[in-house]
Amino acid sequence: MPSELKPRFSSGRKGDVSALLLSTARSYDEKNEKASRTRRKEKRQFRCLLFLVIGLSTVLFHLNATKKIPWGKLWGTTSITMTGGSSSSNSNSISDGSNNIRKGKTPADDVSSDSDSSGDHGGRRALDELMADNKLVRKVRSLDAKVREHKKKPNMIMETDPEGLKLTKELQHWTYELFKQRYGPYKFRVILDLVFPESIPDYKEKGPTGQVTIQMASASLIPCSVFNFLEIARTWKGGAFHRNANHVLQAAARSEVTKSMPFQEYSPEHPHKKGTAGYAGRPSGPGFYISIMDNSINHGPGSQQHHNPHEADANFGDVVEGFNDVVPRIHSVPQKSWLDNANKIKIEKMTIIYNKEDGTGEWHEWGGENKAKYEIAQSK
Repeated sequence: MPSELKPRFSSGRKGDVSALLLSTARSYDEKNEKASRTRRKEKRQFRCLLFLVIGLSTVLFHLNATKKIPWGKLWGTTSITMTGGSSSSNSNSISDGSNNIRKGKTPADDVSSDSDSSGDHGGRRALDELMADNKLVRKVRSLDAKVREHKKKPNMIMETDPEGLKLTKELQHWTYELFKQRYGPYKFRVILDLVFPESIPDYKEKGPTGQVTIQMASASLIPCSVFNFLEIARTWKGGAFHRNANHVLQAAARSEVTKSMPFQEYSPEHPHKKGTAGYAGRPSGPGFYISIMDNSINHGPGSQQHHNPHEADANFGDVVEGFNDVVPRIHSVPQKSWLDNANKIKIEKMTIIYNKEDGTGEWHEWGGENKAKYEIAQSK
């Protein structure tokens, strides 16, 4: 072969080609790594944006649910008030025994709108209230845990122990603040809708349903007990009267409030008289009972714990409607003590109503069932 046609690859040229190939491979790897970093960055940005959208949507949903934002003013349309999944007017009223209940309102609806005439002000106030509620929940939850832990100490009597008294007073103070923030400084009642079994004697005559209305004690006296029962009613999931004793009618409660009371909260200004409602058990709650006789001795100070003459059941309310006609029907079931399923009286639902105490005597349905489900200080 002629010399001019022979390949002219020297060892030096071979090194140049290897270097070129290596450089190309490195460049390709760098481009791949850069592209990979870009994709990872884009994924992180997408996730952050997705979480932001979900969070914003949740807040807007909560604000809409609480009816704090006048959407009609924001979008230039007529707003529609929704109650229980159907449209209703705030002027609609329903009669329930002697209760004159106005539906579709919350305590916040009665506040003058002069200071909140624009949508942005309403939305800002709603956000502020939600943040204040969550802050108070964290405070109450922390104190609740401290009270429970302190109560576990051997031979502890919370009613006389200085540190125990300090902790319970602090818990009561902040629970009262949370009560006012979440529900408002009003008078409250809870309506229990009952379904009776066919076994009661007057079933054919009076039918399967009935109502009992419990008026809450002053939250300034027993804030933890009152707040706890309103939370039970607000997040109600079902329950029944399952014990028919000679002195009480006891009910089980299922709601998002799963814990018992952190301590036995009792005020001598609201004793266990006939027709009152208190928490059952040691520790108390979430089950409760209605006293069908004076239970000051059975459930008052020193009644349950012989070593502690001060401790008593928490007594949170009074039966103001249904005690003379509906409560006797509960007591008439043909079984005493703990009831079989066939004889239990089902609590179909609980409805919170409130009164501004403005002298009108009108009770409004509290719109909490349409509100965002706040964290519960005494759950989980």
